[in-house]
Parts: sequence; C-alpha cells; structure tokens
Amino acid sequence: METTPARDLTPEGGALWQVRATMWELLAFSLRYPDTELAEAVASGEWADAAREVAGALGLDAAPCRSEGAAEGPARLRSESDAEAPAPCHPERGVEGPSLCRPEQSAATPSSCHPERSAAGAESKDLPQPGVLAGDRVPDALLRSLRAEATRLFVGAPDAACSPYEGVWRAADDGVQALLFVNPRSMEVERFVRSCGLGRPEGTNEPLDHAATECELLEYLAMLEAGLAEPPEGMDPADLPGGSPAAAYDEFLEEHARAWMPRFAERLAAESREPLYRAAARLLGAMVAP
Repeated sequence: METTPARDLTPEGGALWQVRATMWELLAFSLRYPDTELAEAVASGEWADAAREVAGALGLDAAPCRSEGAAEGPARLRSESDAEAPAPCHPERGVEGPSLCRPEQSAATPSSCHPERSAAGAESKDLPQPGVLAGDRVPDALLRSLRAEATRLFVGAPDAACSPYEGVWRAADDGVQALLFVNPRSMEVERFVRSCGLGRPEGTNEPLDHAATECELLEYLAMLEAGLAEPPEGMDPADLPGGSPAAAYDEFLEEHARAWMPRFAERLAAESREPLYRAAARLLGAMVAP
C-alpha cells in the first residue's frame, strides 16, 4: 500500500480521517462476496500488509499477520447523480451491488498518525501467523473456499450462520420477524444513505444495511471529511446529516454501526472457519468499539 506524508496529526485532522477511510475501505472489501482479487490479495499477503499498516496508524492492536487477506460483493453505493456507476455481480444471488461513486484515488495511509483508540479485546497474538490464512492454497482454490464460507456465513441454507444485515440483528432486538428491505431499521439506513446523496444503481436489488455497504458509507463520509472526495453534484456538505461529513459519520456510527456491528463481529470471529473472516471480524470489532 502506498503511503503519503501525514499532514495534520491531531486526532481530528485530515490524516486521521484519511486512515479511517482506508480501514473502512478494507473492511468493506473483505465483507463483500469474494472474488479473484480477494483471493489473490489473501494468498500474496497483500491484505495482511494493508491491514497491519492501517491498524498500526490508527493505534489498533488488532493487526493481522501477513498471511491475512481483502473482495468485492454486496451492496456498493453510488452517487445518485451518476447513473453509469459500475455494479459488480453477486454470483450467489444474481444480484448486482450498488457501487459508490467517488474519486478514483483511495485514502492512502499516512506514514504516521495520532492513534485513534486502542482495540477492544483484539490483540495481535490472537491472530493467525503467516501462512495460516491461505495455507498452501493457490488463489483459485482459496477463492472456492472463501466463496463457500461466505455463502455459509452470510447467505445460509436455510439461515445464515452470521447475518450481515443490520435489520436482521435489530429486528431480533425488537422481538419481531426480520424482513429484508421493509423492516424499520433497514429503511432507516436507506433514508440515511439517500440523505448523503447516495443510492443503488437502477436494476439492483440488495439491501443497503449490509455490513459491507455500511462500511463503505463510513469510508465515503471519512473521505469527504479528509478532503479526498467531493459530495454529489448539487449537494453541499452542510446538507449532510448533522451539517458536515464528520457529524454524519459520528451519527451513523453511533445510531447504526455500533448498535449491531460489535455483536456481528463477535459472532463472525466465533463462527468462521476461514482465518480471513476471523481477522476481518477483529478489525471491525476494534473500529466500532465505543
């Protein structure tokens, strides 16, 4: 991963927002339906290198070893002003995920950064050692294994072992049946996404309360605050929830991500048979720790 010189190293400086965006990007990448890019990143150690670098910059003691891995899959957001945004296919469901329309540059990791917080219950010694994530598997074999595990964990037959949807978790909290799209929590997320000027491309049909999509939304808001992205055409940052990217980020983190992701991360770490997902779960848990 390329690095850029850190500018403002204060806790709320642009450099910190830049690194936050990078971590959310990595988590979204990891929680989407696995593709060849994921398998190659895991097998080569690239995912682990990126995770360790970004976790270190944030002061998170949850950095995986070099063998741990990065994919593309569920709902990816797009600017509503861009109807041509690409929409990668979700092979298991035949559903195309919305794609986020943002500057081509990603949030590169500064060479140093003020620590954000310590990781809650995630320590480097608990993570797999080099070679454990992919083992002796070549990318093609690893991809098959990751897809099988992602299907078992996130899709299930008949039920997912670890649902990736906020609405499912919060419906259980409310003691009601979870219905994708039409449950109140999912609709709240969709309204929030749209209030940020984002949405799904036409012809797609994936709930926006998927863990990967919520990570992507937080990435986008962090990029706006860091000055690495521009809001959709015709939208002023003051029009975002709370009146700024930072306020919208904090609101979504508190009202949505932290309401269910800590439990999702804990279950994912416990349920997964693949070291990649256990490592991603620990990083996610650290990012949403109060």
